[in-house]
Amino acid sequence: MSIRRLDESTLTTTGRYTDMSVGNVAWGAGSGGTEITTGGYKYHAYTAVGNSTFTVTTPGKFEVLCIGGGGGGGSNTGLGAGAGGVVHDFVVISGTGNGTVIVGGGGAGGFFSNGAGNDQGHSGYFSRFRFSTYAIGGGAGGSADGQTGRGMCNGGSGGALGSPIPGQGNAGGTTSGGGAGAPGVGANGGNGTAEFSDWAIATSTGENDGTGTYYYAGGGAGNGGTGGLGGGGVGSGSDRSGDANTGGGGGGASSSGGDESGGSGVVIVRYPV
Repeated sequence: MSIRRLDESTLTTTGRYTDMSVGNVAWGAGSGGTEITTGGYKYHAYTAVGNSTFTVTTPGKFEVLCIGGGGGGGSNTGLGAGAGGVVHDFVVISGTGNGTVIVGGGGAGGFFSNGAGNDQGHSGYFSRFRFSTYAIGGGAGGSADGQTGRGMCNGGSGGALGSPIPGQGNAGGTTSGGGAGAPGVGANGGNGTAEFSDWAIATSTGENDGTGTYYYAGGGAGNGGTGGLGGGGVGSGSDRSGDANTGGGGGGASSSGGDESGGSGVVIVRYPV
């Protein structure tokens, strides 16, 4: 079995993929994950953190969305973390059989216990479809004592800086693996992307903005701020974690601590039916 990533594409009126190097390739089919058929597509949604299997039953072309886990926020009046990377791809698989899907978990928040601890958060974990499509995890948030959030290059948006406050989040990478979720800027997390709202609605993932549009990969807020649309963690209360299956970054913790872990990522495969 071989896997081919297609970077330049044209969909013809027959629904086939046109690429000069491979010619016309029909859509494939498979099994695995949570399977949903709606709106003319069959979706395979992978939401559980860790390794799973996608089985190709008909070789061909597949459309894939990978979102990495969000970074963890900083402790003790820390700053928010960056969202996981968002990568959309078309993949051609030329044989049948099983392949590994990995859903990245969110990074842990900075350590804080009984008034002790003043730590930056931890970066999120990557998500991957087989060996072809890879989304890096979000960068971690910094802490109030000046520890700098650990940004990721060419992947998830970097965590907001811990010093000076308010911090400025680092932008995501600009390559094909670049994170679409904005990092925390000042007190509030940056909004993520609504480009894949139809995927989110079909698979019950992402975050609803209240109007029926769904977002992925929102940045985490600094202490006291509002999380970005797309699962970004808030900067107040006991639960500052990013939302599950959004890749949202965790919010910064106050001096009383809290759960500022990043939200887990998601992998979704779809094809017309």
